[in-house]
Formats: sequence, C-alpha cells, structure tokens
Amino acid sequence: MRIRPGRRDEIECLREIERAAAILFRATPHPGLARPEADDLVPAVVFEAAIRSGDLLVAVGDGDRPLGFALCTRVGDEAHLKELDVHPDAVGRGLGSALLAAVCETARARGEPSLSLTTFRDVPFNAPFYARRGFRMLRPGETGPALQALLAVEAEAGLPAGPRCAMRLDLRC
Repeated sequence: MRIRPGRRDEIECLREIERAAAILFRATPHPGLARPEADDLVPAVVFEAAIRSGDLLVAVGDGDRPLGFALCTRVGDEAHLKELDVHPDAVGRGLGSALLAAVCETARARGEPSLSLTTFRDVPFNAPFYARRGFRMLRPGETGPALQALLAVEAEAGLPAGPRCAMRLDLRC
C-alpha cells in the first residue's frame, strides 16, 4: 500500500469507494446513511478541484488500484478534512491511519497551523478514531463561524445535527 495524489481518471472509482464505505454505517446509530443516493456523494467537480490543488490523496494497493482516499478543502482560514473513506474490503489494514497521517504531513508542509473536520461523535470509526490520533472535539464557542456554518449545511443536507461535532488537530506540535 502507498499514498499518492489522486488523478482525474479515478474520480468514479473514488465515488464507488465512498458509496461502498457508507455500508459501514449499517452497524451504527445512523443506519440510514448506509445507502447513499448519487447526490449524497462528493460531486466530481469537487474531486477535480482537489486534484488541481493537491488536496486529494489516494491509498493504492497492488496494480495501483485505489483502496481509499482523503479529500481536503478549506473552511474559513483553516485546512479541513472533508472526507476520508476506505473500501470495506480494505478496512483493518491501517489505510485510514496512513491517509490521515499523509494529510497531516501535507498540511504541515504547507504551513497550516491546524486541521479541522466534522464527524459523528457516536460512531466508533468517526470521532473516536480521530481522537485517538490527537484530534480534539470542539465546544460550540471554539468552532468559529465557518465551521458552525458547515455543521448547519450538513444538518440541512440531512445529517443528524445532535451527534455531529467539529474536531481540530493542532499541527504546530
């Protein structure tokens, strides 16, 4: 397994990984998220923009086949992990951790002071996963207007607001 920048010819494969990874939500308090509709997936144009900016990293296995990806963006003045997905057939091999480490390394190299994300606090492979890797759950007063707005957009899109949270990792350490 290795991590490399994503390519335009992989976008549909990455969307399939996103769709397949959603199946893992069946065993969570949010089983309705296990069957995403096409319009719930990251749009191809978002992947294209991330490829151009260097904000899409892909974990590949034998034959350079994508097994997972990490998609970053900016929220306000901060680097933000928008999506991290690993195909269910590749879960348990450390790909998520390797992708997250690569995202942090890239953000540090760019001089980013921190990395934020939004996630579910009650899903083991969400907030607890990130907390074990140094992310801290933010209290409402710590999120700032950009992350608050993102959480509101997510709620409007159908993600249950109650169990959602924002997290941040200080990259200056």
